[in-house]
Amino acid sequence: MPAPLTSAPPPVGRVRSTPLGLARAFRVAGSPQILRRTTTSLRTAPADPLKICIQRAGRTVLHQGDVTLTLEPGQLAVYDTGRPYALRLEGAWACTVMTVPRDALSVPQRVLVAAMRHAFGALAGPGAVLTHLLETAIAAPAAEPGPDGSGAGRAATGSPGRAPLGEAGAFVTPHLGEAGALAAPHPGAAGALAAPHPGEAGALAAPHLGEAGALAAPHLGEAGALAAPHLGEAGANLLAGLISAEAGPPADLTDEALRVSVLAHIATHLGRPGLDPASVARAHHISTRTLYRLFEGADQSVAETIRGRRLDRIRADLAEPALARHPTMEIAALWGFPVQAHFIRAFHARFGMTPAAYRRRAAR
Repeated sequence: MPAPLTSAPPPVGRVRSTPLGLARAFRVAGSPQILRRTTTSLRTAPADPLKICIQRAGRTVLHQGDVTLTLEPGQLAVYDTGRPYALRLEGAWACTVMTVPRDALSVPQRVLVAAMRHAFGALAGPGAVLTHLLETAIAAPAAEPGPDGSGAGRAATGSPGRAPLGEAGAFVTPHLGEAGALAAPHPGAAGALAAPHPGEAGALAAPHLGEAGALAAPHLGEAGALAAPHLGEAGANLLAGLISAEAGPPADLTDEALRVSVLAHIATHLGRPGLDPASVARAHHISTRTLYRLFEGADQSVAETIRGRRLDRIRADLAEPALARHPTMEIAALWGFPVQAHFIRAFHARFGMTPAAYRRRAAR
């Protein structure tokens, strides 16, 4: 018997993802549907990274708190997975998505909060470079290790009511059915629409764009698995550049703005052997005394910040299955620890175990 004219086909979706160090990139597409991250899903599957949705086709209406944003192709938005939200996905939609820890963005909290209240352009400036970087990483062969360790990228197609888009964390957590309603096309117009902002690279975005653009040039497949963390940092810095450009330059260069710039510089140059307080001060045209003053009262000094972030990156790489065949010291040297004895002492002091012991535990 023919289906009633009022019936709607069940929603379906597909996702492809690749790890980029602390970040992760996704290509997600599907039929019209509504995805919700509810207070229940926050309790059962807590997570709090930021997500960046770049609209490639169709339309997305994002509701979070008192904010409603509509994304057309060529626009992007930033939202917070630590709070409930709803996404209405319209038409034959497709999005490129990045997840990134909030502490990976070296921007003031007030600037980040303001950035989540409007859409940005993704056709020029840092937004365009970020889109290209993520698409390149996702498209690269061997970007996502398969179950057999072959490195084949993963693609999933959703079944009615259980489309596993959220499995990879692209929009919601483990399964859409657990995270909230999964609905057919929702009629009617969205609420208040945020005016799109071009998000062009300005004076504050230029340093982020230059550094991240250089890192984004190689294809992930050509650079190999060790390039992935650099691409993730490049993506985070491009996003920071986009947000900083929107915020505009401060009336005067406050200590907070200068410290944010210093932290962004450190994050971008972690793999460079010459990164130290003196090189950071030179890059910002300030004295080392001024640099040290910026970190007075902070939990860590400049040198401790550099060392700690390098060790954090090494620990993340040691736990990454895609890097299992790379020797520990090869990874350590990539992040500025070429001397084995020094590296082992520093790693043990920070994490309470040797790199070998941590790697064995992470592989279980």
